[in-house]
Amino acid sequence: MGKLAIWFRQPAHDWLEALPVGNGLLGAMIFGGVPLERIQVNEKTVWSGCRYNLERPDAREYVEQARKSLFEGRYCEAEELVRNHVTVWPPGRHSYEMLCNVYLEFSDARDLVYSVREYGRCLGLEEAVAWVEYAAGQRRHKREVFASFADKVLVARVESSRRDLNFSVSVERRDAEAAVEGDMIVLRGHALCPCHGAGVELAAALKVLVEGGSVEAKGRRLHLRDAERATLLLAGATSYWSEDPLRACREMVEQAASLGYGELRRRHVERYRELFGRVELHLGEGRDELPTDERMEALRRGFEDTALEALYFQFGRYLLISSSFPGSPLPANLQGMWADGYAPPWNSDYYLNINLEMNYCPPRSRTCRSATSRSSTSWTG
Repeated sequence: MGKLAIWFRQPAHDWLEALPVGNGLLGAMIFGGVPLERIQVNEKTVWSGCRYNLERPDAREYVEQARKSLFEGRYCEAEELVRNHVTVWPPGRHSYEMLCNVYLEFSDARDLVYSVREYGRCLGLEEAVAWVEYAAGQRRHKREVFASFADKVLVARVESSRRDLNFSVSVERRDAEAAVEGDMIVLRGHALCPCHGAGVELAAALKVLVEGGSVEAKGRRLHLRDAERATLLLAGATSYWSEDPLRACREMVEQAASLGYGELRRRHVERYRELFGRVELHLGEGRDELPTDERMEALRRGFEDTALEALYFQFGRYLLISSSFPGSPLPANLQGMWADGYAPPWNSDYYLNINLEMNYCPPRSRTCRSATSRSSTSWTG
């Protein structure tokens, strides 16, 4: 797995335990379930607000009147002037929302769930790829997921050692319409604005590529039968940056499909490493043979694991790169870009008094070496 890997021996029990991937536009949380895999997806611009006019053309005139009232001690009058003629408050409270959930339901796994062995769920920071692998019955199963930095789509690869994959795929979001179009599931709707009924228009398109076997539609799902391998490509878009979000999604997944899985992965890793590979941090040896949750528990009990501290540092860099890659339509929000549901804490909003400083004001480029010979730190801003 390498030293820069976050891994576990069990699926995520809740959203906070899922593994994050992102490319600055799309983000996803990978749960790693056996009979049912949930991939919760975010798109950076899914916002419940809508366009409204914040201009006050005559504000300058009232600012002067308010200043005069303040200087003359009429404070209530000044406050009233500013409230009624200078400041503009947007109608209601708006929030960042998730785009959708993608579900992979494995029809042959429910009977084998209690025989699962050698389970591993991992996020490799050096490649920005998450994977799940386990054995069940006579098969070994593997899934690999990444959000492509080069091609702006979410990519999931599903494999089985027996090459007889049978599972269904669905894309779901409340108050949104999902439909099957050939080998593609498309979804369209609006973010839910509490004041005007609809925020930005949103869309998603998921295309399924199979090697061997077949794909058939049943209702709003796609069912894969006896496939050797399968690649899922998902794109998301909103009216924040596209006049026709669904058309943009279709174009992105078709372009990605023309490249093939191997090329998509190569381009993704190459583009990601341009940023992630600029910084190395070495603090000593650690307990890499243990899963991350067990390493954290050992640290709480007093065991030394300086490599875990370096991993934590690099995980922070990974999250910022993944939620704020150059060319992203918006900066990182309060949760980077990963948020579940339709009302995340603090609306996953943007605050100049915390987001800007924490994410975009790094220390100046420098090299530091500790007083001890075994620990060194180097980074480039």
